[in-house]
Amino acid sequence: KLFISGNEYTVIPYNNFPNDIDSKPTKLSTKEILEVEVIISSELNNILEFHKKRINETYGNSDKELIRKQSKFVRQYIPRLNSNNEKIITIFFICSPKPQFLDWKTQTYNIVDGGSCYFNITVNYNTKEILELHVNSVAMLINGLISTV
Repeated sequence: KLFISGNEYTVIPYNNFPNDIDSKPTKLSTKEILEVEVIISSELNNILEFHKKRINETYGNSDKELIRKQSKFVRQYIPRLNSNNEKIITIFFICSPKPQFLDWKTQTYNIVDGGSCYFNITVNYNTKEILELHVNSVAMLINGLISTV
């Protein structure tokens, strides 16, 4: 049975996404959150497996506590109604929030890199479809320039 605790997620009111001028805020119930978790479960499992593989490649067995922390994600649900009055929910995932993310329950962040530690999924609640899936890339320093891979 699917269960996420209130310590693992928050609902943040919609406040305009770029290129989304027709949407308006709406509420999101616990029942809807659990239904969304079912909708995204397959994709989420794939992402988490990918993330675990990346962590193991990066850290190996050197720091088991860091690996454990990096494998735990919090979720920020941001519900809105689109111009067709469909409920669209974007879920931001942040692995093991760091000190700069202490206000993750009330504040969203524009994270440019960070790899599989930061990703988001957008769901149309009415049609039960995943509309978007975005996993951040990893910034790398190459010859003094920052690049993403």
